[in-house]
Amino acid sequence: MSSRGGVAVAIAAAVGAVFSLTLFASFRKVTNAPAQNADRAKRREESKQREIDTDKNGKDLDIIKSLMKTHLDFPKKGVAFRDVFPVLLNPMAFDMLLTRLTYHVQSTYGQVDRIVGLDSRGFLFGPIMAARLKAGFVPIRKQGKLPGEVHQVAYDKEYGKDTFEIQSDSVTPGQTAIILDDLLATGGTLAAACDLVTQLGGKVLECLVIVELVELEGRAKIPFPVHALLEV
Repeated sequence: MSSRGGVAVAIAAAVGAVFSLTLFASFRKVTNAPAQNADRAKRREESKQREIDTDKNGKDLDIIKSLMKTHLDFPKKGVAFRDVFPVLLNPMAFDMLLTRLTYHVQSTYGQVDRIVGLDSRGFLFGPIMAARLKAGFVPIRKQGKLPGEVHQVAYDKEYGKDTFEIQSDSVTPGQTAIILDDLLATGGTLAAACDLVTQLGGKVLECLVIVELVELEGRAKIPFPVHALLEV
């Protein structure tokens, strides 16, 4: 056989081997697809079950509560500031908190259109929740912080007065909304947020907070359902 013939045979053999390997890989991919799909479904079910179990036993809330701190006389004398930031230092606890918030909304309301986060700690949890719930995130900010056309409302809070604003096109009439903040104290902040969302024609389903200071009776000022993960 000539050298050219030998090279041609070698090339043909190599091409045949590559073709065979490609067919084998494709065959494995096809034959393994049902098993892979079943495995993904199993993992989704296990994840859902963990959320259900978490909601039942409350151990996650014990962990979250143990990490939170209280700072006296901040931001002014006589105010006890409940600090949620230490929870964010612990990745497991932060994920527990997000899972708890998200699962509550899913199990109670199903699909929602908007998660409305309040300036500023509502911004820490709201966008992630919204992404998990496949909802839009809407920020409510202090006066002068949002561009474009806004609606605004003045309100009293536990240590002064302030003004909230929302972008006028962020909620359309009939859209459902969950209003999210870290703390319910005297209720002025959440009541103002409810006012803004309803001004735009949105339907407030609930105000959702991590901590409620029960003795301040802020819940009484809010004209919609309130859910707190922790009461102190």
